[in-house]
Amino acid sequence: MLNAGMLSPNDLFWKAGNSEWQRISNAFHRTSPSPIGNSAGIPVSPINLSSAHPGFWLRFAAHLIDTVLVDIVILVAALVFGFAIAAGETDEDVLGVIGFIFGIVGSWLYYALFESSPKQATPGKLACGFVVTDMNGERITFGKATGRYFGMIISTLMLFIGFIMCAFTEKKQCLHDMMAGCLMYKKNG
Repeated sequence: MLNAGMLSPNDLFWKAGNSEWQRISNAFHRTSPSPIGNSAGIPVSPINLSSAHPGFWLRFAAHLIDTVLVDIVILVAALVFGFAIAAGETDEDVLGVIGFIFGIVGSWLYYALFESSPKQATPGKLACGFVVTDMNGERITFGKATGRYFGMIISTLMLFIGFIMCAFTEKKQCLHDMMAGCLMYKKNG
């Protein structure tokens, strides 16, 4: 993790037998760069990551792309529901509730399925050249991606302060990244 840039030499670590936290630089040293892998050294992700975390504006651009894509899908669904209402097929209130539920569930599945997929990113993040990982640089689970999505709602409800936080944190994490234990990495190449 130190070689991959996920940890800095000034980060602290603790293990059984230590009397206190120690700086990573006191116990570990960078070696030649190696692919991110698990404890057996087997690469776990096909994505080549750099140590750079995307900043606020790059993440904003990706979120804007994703919002437009999700809104297009919701608009198409709304048109279908609107035609059903105009045809008098179903009660207007029932279709309104179905549309609301479809919007929430559709948006959640969009983010959670894409971010937990082998590509590790939504189309907006892929277009901007970065991926979502856990704190070890590995692909996140669907559950973690779900937690991250609902954390984004909290970041939004706090007057977007949760999003703005990434401009001021060392690893460029938003509140929802911290809550879900996730990082963003720029892809190499």
